[in-house]
Amino acid sequence: MGRFPFLSMNKFSSNVVEKCLRVADQYQRLQIVNELINGPDFSNLLVNPFGNYVVQSAIKTTSGGMRQLVIKRVMGMSSMIKGDMYGRRVLACAKLLR
Repeated sequence: MGRFPFLSMNKFSSNVVEKCLRVADQYQRLQIVNELINGPDFSNLLVNPFGNYVVQSAIKTTSGGMRQLVIKRVMGMSSMIKGDMYGRRVLACAKLLR
């Protein structure tokens, strides 16, 4: 805990964060996602070659209000990230699962 945004932007540890999102119980998943979306590096995650996959995993593994919160945060940054190829991937995922 406390390092998920940093780990999400690394080639190998981003895979570990994605796995954590898949296998964690709901409470742990909410903690991880809260750390990701409320951290100062969230905009960097969206355009990072590895972080964008973590954000997509966060969207796919959450449900209900938490999923809507992640999607809202992504859509709030859409004007900033739509010009980036990694950002467009996250936007497409968010729009698909809206």
